[in-house]
Amino acid sequence: MYVALWTTCTAFTAPTPTLPPSTLPHTWCADGIVSNSTAPLWVTSNGARLGDCEAASGIGAALVGPAAAVGLPATCWEPADAYKGRLARAYMYMSTAYLSAWVCCDTEATTAAEMKPWLLATVLQWHAAFPPTESEQKRNEVVYSDFQFNRNPFVDFPNWAVKAFT
Repeated sequence: MYVALWTTCTAFTAPTPTLPPSTLPHTWCADGIVSNSTAPLWVTSNGARLGDCEAASGIGAALVGPAAAVGLPATCWEPADAYKGRLARAYMYMSTAYLSAWVCCDTEATTAAEMKPWLLATVLQWHAAFPPTESEQKRNEVVYSDFQFNRNPFVDFPNWAVKAFT
Protein backbone atom coordinates (compact mmCIF):
# COMPACT_ATOMS: atom_id res chain seq x y z
CA MET A 1 0.00 0.00 0.00
CA TYR A 2 1.58 3.20 -1.16
CA VAL A 3 0.65 6.86 -0.92
CA ALA A 4 2.34 10.10 -1.84
CA LEU A 5 2.71 12.75 0.85
CA TRP A 6 0.85 16.03 0.53
CA THR A 7 3.90 17.84 1.86
CA THR A 8 7.52 16.79 2.20
CA CYS A 9 10.47 18.53 3.79
CA THR A 10 14.16 17.91 4.27
CA ALA A 11 14.48 19.42 7.76
CA PHE A 12 12.12 20.57 10.47
CA THR A 13 12.80 22.80 13.41
CA ALA A 14 10.00 25.39 13.40
CA PRO A 15 7.68 27.15 10.95
CA THR A 16 9.47 29.24 8.35
CA PRO A 17 8.26 31.41 5.48
CA THR A 18 8.26 28.26 3.32
CA LEU A 19 6.70 26.07 6.01
CA PRO A 20 3.77 27.95 7.59
CA PRO A 21 2.36 26.78 10.93
CA SER A 22 -0.83 25.57 9.28
CA THR A 23 1.11 22.76 7.60
CA LEU A 24 2.45 21.22 10.80
CA PRO A 25 -0.16 18.46 11.31
CA HIS A 26 0.62 16.96 7.90
CA THR A 27 4.31 17.78 7.39
CA TRP A 28 6.74 14.92 7.87
CA CYS A 29 10.37 14.90 6.94
CA ALA A 30 11.59 12.34 4.46
CA ASP A 31 14.92 11.06 3.27
CA GLY A 32 16.00 13.25 0.35
CA ILE A 33 16.24 10.14 -1.76
CA VAL A 34 12.52 9.44 -1.27
CA SER A 35 11.36 12.24 -3.52
CA ASN A 36 14.28 12.11 -5.95
CA SER A 37 14.95 8.44 -6.63
CA THR A 38 13.71 6.45 -9.56
CA ALA A 39 15.83 3.40 -8.76
CA PRO A 40 13.76 0.19 -8.69
CA LEU A 41 13.16 -1.51 -5.34
CA TRP A 42 15.10 1.01 -3.29
CA VAL A 43 14.93 0.97 0.54
CA THR A 44 15.90 4.15 2.41
CA SER A 45 17.69 4.39 5.74
CA ASN A 46 14.35 4.82 7.56
CA GLY A 47 12.69 1.83 5.86
CA ALA A 48 10.67 3.56 3.14
CA ARG A 49 10.51 1.39 0.05
CA LEU A 50 10.24 2.02 -3.67
CA GLY A 51 8.50 -0.80 -5.48
CA ASP A 52 5.37 -2.07 -7.15
CA CYS A 53 2.28 -0.20 -5.98
CA GLU A 54 -0.54 -2.08 -4.32
CA ALA A 55 -3.81 -0.56 -3.18
CA ALA A 56 -7.31 -1.36 -2.01
CA SER A 57 -10.32 -0.65 -4.15
CA GLY A 58 -12.29 0.67 -1.18
CA ILE A 59 -13.17 0.28 2.50
CA GLY A 60 -13.45 -3.37 3.43
CA ALA A 61 -11.63 -4.47 0.28
CA ALA A 62 -8.44 -6.47 0.52
CA LEU A 63 -5.51 -4.12 0.92
CA VAL A 64 -3.46 -5.99 -1.64
CA GLY A 65 -3.81 -5.71 -5.39
CA PRO A 66 -2.33 -4.05 -8.44
CA ALA A 67 -2.44 -0.28 -8.20
CA ALA A 68 -3.47 -0.07 -11.84
CA ALA A 69 -6.88 -1.41 -10.77
CA VAL A 70 -7.56 1.93 -9.09
CA GLY A 71 -5.68 4.07 -11.61
CA LEU A 72 -2.38 4.48 -9.75
CA PRO A 73 1.15 4.38 -11.13
CA ALA A 74 2.91 1.02 -11.25
CA THR A 75 5.89 2.18 -9.14
CA CYS A 76 5.78 4.39 -6.06
CA TRP A 77 7.06 4.87 -2.51
CA GLU A 78 5.67 3.12 0.55
CA PRO A 79 6.40 4.84 3.86
CA ALA A 80 8.23 2.93 6.56
CA ASP A 81 5.95 1.12 9.02
CA ALA A 82 7.02 3.50 11.79
CA TYR A 83 5.33 6.39 9.91
CA LYS A 84 2.22 4.77 8.48
CA GLY A 85 -0.06 5.52 11.45
CA ARG A 86 1.19 9.10 11.69
CA LEU A 87 0.65 9.66 7.97
CA ALA A 88 -2.80 8.10 8.17
CA ARG A 89 -3.85 10.46 10.96
CA ALA A 90 -2.36 13.43 9.08
CA TYR A 91 -4.44 12.54 6.02
CA MET A 92 -7.57 12.16 8.16
CA TYR A 93 -6.91 15.51 9.84
CA MET A 94 -6.40 17.32 6.53
CA SER A 95 -9.44 15.68 4.97
CA THR A 96 -11.75 16.72 7.80
CA ALA A 97 -10.23 20.09 8.67
CA TYR A 98 -10.25 21.33 5.08
CA LEU A 99 -13.20 19.40 3.64
CA SER A 100 -15.17 22.49 2.65
CA ALA A 101 -12.14 24.78 2.21
CA TRP A 102 -10.33 22.92 -0.57
CA VAL A 103 -12.34 22.94 -3.75
CA CYS A 104 -9.63 22.28 -6.32
CA CYS A 105 -7.53 19.43 -7.39
CA ASP A 106 -8.58 16.00 -8.55
CA THR A 107 -5.50 13.84 -7.94
CA GLU A 108 -4.76 10.13 -7.85
CA ALA A 109 -5.43 10.15 -4.10
CA THR A 110 -7.93 12.95 -3.43
CA THR A 111 -10.69 15.03 -4.89
CA ALA A 112 -10.27 18.38 -3.16
CA ALA A 113 -9.82 17.34 0.51
CA GLU A 114 -11.83 14.12 0.18
CA MET A 115 -9.80 10.91 0.06
CA LYS A 116 -10.57 8.51 -2.74
CA PRO A 117 -11.82 5.06 -1.67
CA TRP A 118 -8.49 3.28 -2.14
CA LEU A 119 -6.65 5.88 -0.03
CA LEU A 120 -9.31 5.97 2.67
CA ALA A 121 -9.19 2.17 2.96
CA THR A 122 -5.40 2.25 3.22
CA VAL A 123 -5.42 5.12 5.74
CA LEU A 124 -7.94 3.37 7.99
CA GLN A 125 -5.93 0.15 7.87
CA TRP A 126 -2.69 1.97 8.75
CA HIS A 127 -4.45 3.92 11.53
CA ALA A 128 -5.69 0.67 13.09
CA ALA A 129 -2.42 -1.21 12.64
CA PHE A 130 -0.19 1.60 13.95
CA PRO A 131 -1.92 3.45 16.84
CA PRO A 132 -0.68 6.82 18.14
CA THR A 133 2.65 6.58 19.92
CA GLU A 134 3.84 8.61 22.86
CA SER A 135 6.08 10.67 20.57
CA GLU A 136 3.15 11.40 18.23
CA GLN A 137 1.04 12.51 21.20
CA LYS A 138 3.87 14.78 22.38
CA ARG A 139 4.24 16.24 18.88
CA ASN A 140 0.48 16.90 18.78
CA GLU A 141 0.80 18.78 22.08
CA VAL A 142 3.74 20.88 20.83
CA VAL A 143 1.90 21.75 17.60
CA TYR A 144 -1.03 22.86 19.77
CA SER A 145 0.82 24.70 22.53
CA ASP A 146 3.71 26.28 20.60
CA PHE A 147 2.57 26.78 17.00
CA GLN A 148 -0.90 26.19 15.65
CA PHE A 149 -3.16 26.10 18.73
CA ASN A 150 -5.27 23.25 17.45
CA ARG A 151 -4.85 19.49 17.62
CA ASN A 152 -5.20 16.46 15.43
CA PRO A 153 -8.21 14.79 17.07
CA PHE A 154 -7.34 11.40 15.55
CA VAL A 155 -4.20 11.36 17.71
CA ASP A 156 -6.13 12.23 20.88
CA PHE A 157 -9.21 10.11 20.09
CA PRO A 158 -8.25 7.27 17.72
CA ASN A 159 -11.77 5.80 17.81
CA TRP A 160 -13.08 8.89 16.02
CA ALA A 161 -11.59 7.67 12.73
CA VAL A 162 -14.16 4.91 12.31
CA LYS A 163 -16.96 7.30 13.31
CA ALA A 164 -15.81 10.00 10.87
CA PHE A 165 -15.01 7.86 7.85
CA THR A 166 -17.28 4.81 7.84
